[in-house]
Amino acid sequence: MLITTLLYLGSSANAGDRLETVVQPTAQDIVLAIDPAKPTFDATTTITFEIAPGDKVADIPLHGEGLIVKKASLRRTASPTGTRNYSVKVTEEGADRLRLAPKRTLRRGTYALTLEYQGQLHEQSYGLYRFEHDGKPYVVSQLEADEARSAWPCFDEPSYKIPWTLTVQHPADVVAISNMPIVRTRPAGNQRVDFFATSEPMPSYAVALAVGPYVGTPVEGMRVPSKVWTVAGRENIAASAAKDLPAIVDYLENWFGDPYPYPKLDLIGVPKFAYGAMENPGAIVYVDSLFFDDTTATRRREHRLIEVSAHEVAHMWFGNLVTLDWWDDLWLNESFASWMGVLTLDGLRPDARQDVSRVGRLQGMLSYDGTAEARPVRTEVDPSAVFETTNFAAYNKGEALLDMTQQWLGDEAFQKSVRAYLAKYRWGNATFGDLMQSFQQTTGKDVGSVLSGYLDRSGAPQLRVTLNDGSASLEQARYAQLGVELPSQTWTLPIALRVGRADGTSDIVQTVLTNTTSTVDLGENVTWVHPAANGVGYWAWLLDEAAMSKLVDARPQLSAAERRSIWMSLALGLQSGELEAAEVLTASGTFADETDLSVQRTVINAADMTGILREIGDEDLLDRWFAWQRNHFRPWFDAVETPEEGETAEVGQLRQRLLGMLAEAGDKKLRRSLAKLGEQFLEDPTSVAFDQIDNALSVLTDNGDLALFEKMVALVDDVQDRSLKGKLLYHAATIASPEVHDRVFERLLDEKLPVPQRFSLTGGLRSQDDDALNDRLIDWTMKHYDLVASSLPPQARMNLARTGWGCDLERFERTVPFFNDPARKVQGTERILAETRASVERCIRVKETREPSLRAFLAPESAKRADERSKGG
Repeated sequence: MLITTLLYLGSSANAGDRLETVVQPTAQDIVLAIDPAKPTFDATTTITFEIAPGDKVADIPLHGEGLIVKKASLRRTASPTGTRNYSVKVTEEGADRLRLAPKRTLRRGTYALTLEYQGQLHEQSYGLYRFEHDGKPYVVSQLEADEARSAWPCFDEPSYKIPWTLTVQHPADVVAISNMPIVRTRPAGNQRVDFFATSEPMPSYAVALAVGPYVGTPVEGMRVPSKVWTVAGRENIAASAAKDLPAIVDYLENWFGDPYPYPKLDLIGVPKFAYGAMENPGAIVYVDSLFFDDTTATRRREHRLIEVSAHEVAHMWFGNLVTLDWWDDLWLNESFASWMGVLTLDGLRPDARQDVSRVGRLQGMLSYDGTAEARPVRTEVDPSAVFETTNFAAYNKGEALLDMTQQWLGDEAFQKSVRAYLAKYRWGNATFGDLMQSFQQTTGKDVGSVLSGYLDRSGAPQLRVTLNDGSASLEQARYAQLGVELPSQTWTLPIALRVGRADGTSDIVQTVLTNTTSTVDLGENVTWVHPAANGVGYWAWLLDEAAMSKLVDARPQLSAAERRSIWMSLALGLQSGELEAAEVLTASGTFADETDLSVQRTVINAADMTGILREIGDEDLLDRWFAWQRNHFRPWFDAVETPEEGETAEVGQLRQRLLGMLAEAGDKKLRRSLAKLGEQFLEDPTSVAFDQIDNALSVLTDNGDLALFEKMVALVDDVQDRSLKGKLLYHAATIASPEVHDRVFERLLDEKLPVPQRFSLTGGLRSQDDDALNDRLIDWTMKHYDLVASSLPPQARMNLARTGWGCDLERFERTVPFFNDPARKVQGTERILAETRASVERCIRVKETREPSLRAFLAPESAKRADERSKGG
């Protein structure tokens, strides 16, 4: 699953306990009568289970939440003593647990438990839930992690992996979609009954159901039947998801060495979904803002959709074919799918430049691991809050560790190990230890012991490399951001050093660092060393000034990823206090001749001090900064200013990044051009390329008024693309006018306002760096907490405790008593408040630390000299 909100609040009173029973379910049938227009549904489910010889069962615990059980029956269908009917009593036990008590003890045999019940269709996006589009009702499911129990009584834990058979009665004028194909249909008055094929074994969270007037667009070129389903009227976005799906499946089949394992593959796009996408076998659900039509297509959106689709389809093998045994391995599911998503995108669209992007994600993860609030990848999981006890490290850190492992073992050995693991546990459950055993058997290396040091605790190593005559001294310590006190740690580091030779060649020298210090022989004629070959390796790294100078001089011999890694080292050094802002800005001049456009974007981002300078609040200093940016980066913009037919994605992305930066820095010519483009967009949204809209609206709204706000808001209802709606509302809310602010707050009171649009409006308000406006927004959020919270799915409500984020500790402290109040405090609130406090304190610390260096660098004479150096003067 691609999680866009990793915050989860379970509603279960006693869900911290796993089911403890000797009962082993073997199959489950569900018959539902469901009408999207109605708030409830009726259903019957039959669970087949077995009791092993020697076991006795006095009662049966299983999951069920918010279900009204009307009738229960139990029948022994096979045993040495024959069949038998049992009287059974059903009682609720806590918020999400049912307990079934037969009048007689159950012994060895096979049983069928049948429950007739009524369930509730949720209004928020979890469980089986309803939504409307153009006045028409729809239903879709989101059952991971523990919401299957709110749709049907079941054994709602991933280790209970069984075949499922669904039968769905629904209005005849709508369709039903599930994991498996429909094998038979029969009319029932003005209703229709669809009989779905029995699935291969699946965990309860992977069962999928969608009912409503969905429209299916066939996907051509697939080995199995495939459609992209959208809500009625949005068929025009289906092609974006269909376009690359056959190539994605082909790539993954080749990598896994195994055909796609299910009889169909449907993609279901819905407007109301709490996540990016969910990997239900044969029926992947997406938030449809990931889809787009021809008028809003960009290479970047195309690449993102390929990556997300590859992530979800990779789960068909890694997560569905072989399923985690318990939620403590959720990180492995998600990190591997993310890793495969990037690998697939890299294979299908090399112009997406994942070689460089990987290093950027690694930098972000190392930065996070240098904070006190960083959390381990693998933690003890509370079943009532699975996604609260995981975090984005489950994706980003796990992905980086897989990159490191693949480089250490080699591509072929890594792939062979994964294939062996999937073959051994096919249609079953497995653990991290099982995968590590496969690596051990294939390669002879104890990968599990190495990775455990990264997984079971937070933190990241910092590797200091000193170049000697023919050798390098290695020293590891724990990386920490400026002012953060962290206990010392050591790791086992499978290091790959890129070593440059006097003859202009380079090679990789590998070693495994197990102690704090070590020395590695580099061979003869060494001229430079890069501490992370290919930009891969889970460590921050440092070189002394002389060694770094040699490495920078050797840039023509380095890959783009390795040059990007140099900037990772500089950025992390700035965050830790090893470097000052002026040193990083000076280094950007050294890279003035950089030719790789993805690396150029990295330099721009790493050298962007605008946010800190705005926090400092000195307008004269900010003006000098903007002048430096205009002079320093204009040559790069001039090289890509004019679009050319057939240009790569990175050209367009660099152009837009430079355009936005230079416009903010006050380039008058560019600002006039962008304002005109913004006006053109408001007259005809299809006349402006999607990736140009943000820059155009950003300039247009700088001097906007209430009339412009009203015009932009009116356009929201006319455009179909949900991302476009968000852009319009965000930029409309950035207009710095008291009248506009009043209108924004009025609009926020609309109970029917979609959640993404609410966040677009509040994001626009927050972007203005207006202290009084920020205070007003905090006051509004606290005053209308119930309205805001009720519009969010339960798994996102704790995130409201981030309301006081920013760079003002007093403002943050004002929010703490409110969110700590028992009336509003939900699971995860304390952690969110602690993380927000640390973020605010870090912002203040960074501002205070960088200001002197920035003032010195941007002093009139210093700025002039820096500019001359950047131009080679």
